[in-house]
Amino acid sequence: MVTNEQPSPPELEVVSSSIPEVALERYIPADIPRRPNWAGLGSETTQNLIDTITQIAEAEGPVHEDVVIDRLREAYGIGRVRGSTRSHVEHSIHTAIREGRVKSTEQFIWCWEPQLSRLPRSPADGNIEHYPPSELKTIVLGIAKLMFGAPRPDLVIESSRTLGFSRTGGRITEVIDGVIQSLLDEEELGESFGNVHPI
Repeated sequence: MVTNEQPSPPELEVVSSSIPEVALERYIPADIPRRPNWAGLGSETTQNLIDTITQIAEAEGPVHEDVVIDRLREAYGIGRVRGSTRSHVEHSIHTAIREGRVKSTEQFIWCWEPQLSRLPRSPADGNIEHYPPSELKTIVLGIAKLMFGAPRPDLVIESSRTLGFSRTGGRITEVIDGVIQSLLDEEELGESFGNVHPI
């Protein structure tokens, strides 16, 4: 029997204010059973999709909506999610948000506030835009502390390498530099004499 009652939040590691080193936790995808061959993602009920979306958010949150869609794609054994099927899935995600089953910001969903303070994990996939900003901020702050301040481009490159990207292209630079700017605006980092440093 399906209910809308939320279970208690799981125990999550919360980032401390002092980061001795920057190390990534292993990213653990939600364990979503493979659907039978006759099941179709496009014809699945909205309620069943909401239940699965919530399960993914409970395990992986904060998780990008595109990653959620990819998990569903794998569960239903299809190559791509597009057209009316994608619209159906996106509608189910937004319904889950509207009904309070999951929370959302900047296309990331989660279930419990402590998930926003979890230790940084390895990327869910190779797309920097799918990396949670809260975890990226932790990485950038940690590296800035380890380097006792660094030129902004060096901080971008080191953050990129920590995430496992061998090359730092334009989009990666844009995303990480945006996080650095946010930390400067929030006065968690400062900038002087060409170096970005912790405050």
